[in-house]
Amino acid sequence: MSSDSTKSAHGYEARKIIEPILSQCQDRKLIGTPEYNVRLALPGYQEAQFNIPFLVPLQDSRQYLLIYSTTSFRSDRIKIHEWNILFSKRILAKDAVAVLVYPSNVSGAEAQAFRAYRHKIQTRQLYSSFDEVIPDSALKEYVIKLAEGHASQGSLDNVRGTAFEDDVERIMTSAKNLEKAKTVSPVITGDSFHEYLEMCDCIGLDLSKVTRIDSLANELAESREGKGKPKTDVALNVVFDDSSERMITISCKQSRKDVVTLHEYPASRFISVLNIPSGSGLASLLLEFQATGGETALGESKSKLLTQLLQPYLPSLIRWVYGGASQKPILNAEYLFSKHIDSSGRSRIYCHKIDDCLEFPASGQFGTPFRWTYASGKKGVTIQLKGPYF
Repeated sequence: MSSDSTKSAHGYEARKIIEPILSQCQDRKLIGTPEYNVRLALPGYQEAQFNIPFLVPLQDSRQYLLIYSTTSFRSDRIKIHEWNILFSKRILAKDAVAVLVYPSNVSGAEAQAFRAYRHKIQTRQLYSSFDEVIPDSALKEYVIKLAEGHASQGSLDNVRGTAFEDDVERIMTSAKNLEKAKTVSPVITGDSFHEYLEMCDCIGLDLSKVTRIDSLANELAESREGKGKPKTDVALNVVFDDSSERMITISCKQSRKDVVTLHEYPASRFISVLNIPSGSGLASLLLEFQATGGETALGESKSKLLTQLLQPYLPSLIRWVYGGASQKPILNAEYLFSKHIDSSGRSRIYCHKIDDCLEFPASGQFGTPFRWTYASGKKGVTIQLKGPYF
């Protein structure tokens, strides 16, 4: 394949990665129906000479998102995009923002070039028709940010709660990611490919022996028990070349905070799941903590005793908090995938086996990694645990 043909194929693959991301955003009612490869003409001119690869209306159609993608930092190509955007914004005559999207798995030098270009735009060192320059792994978060002034609050709350688990499922089931991993093709871009490899490494998958990875979302939904949310957020079925299969269950957490709500159950559930003898000192202390609602109200001596009596149950407690304790294996998470977003908006993904959580520092209360409290309006009804997730 010639160099030009390879670049063209690479660019096509990069654009194909954007489509499923937009499809998820449309399903979550953040955007309207995207249009692809739109060409526009200036009023009074016949030829439609200005190209928009992705023209995305936000939900109320008052604002457009124009998406351009590139696989390498080439100033000549970016200048062509700039020209297209400059006139496209004028023709659309609506509030429009343009974003340049590059593959998250570009080389370090390429990534630095994109970041430097973005910095110059943000600090007004140079004029650009682009409003933002981001890796494909950040595109969904950018759409959510744009939608804040357009989509309903319910839609935003819903998508924030499920954004990361949607991403994990999409990335892990991507046929392009598996193909790239197996063929090491320079043409195939992949979808958040570095994250994909990290996730697969955590799970211990030998991708050279994998035929495909399928979502078990329907099976997970059908297995749910009562109104409670299971620890498993993403369930996958890995099919290997020898026709054997393996189910993988993942809990997903995403936050800007270092500590999140992890667990909420009545004290009686703590007692039964951890096999604490009914009527024992520990059982009585858990019930009393629930009734009082806090360590201070429980008192110093009883808090010390609770800490002491709880120690033998810590491994079981931590596995339950992060992984679950259902009789149905699909509802219990084997892995914890976490996405932490720092104050600058940069995100990092962490992948843990559930037993890795046993190594989280006991920096909480009662010799555990957790802060013990109760949810609003639930004092005396349940015990809520907050703790680390990465």
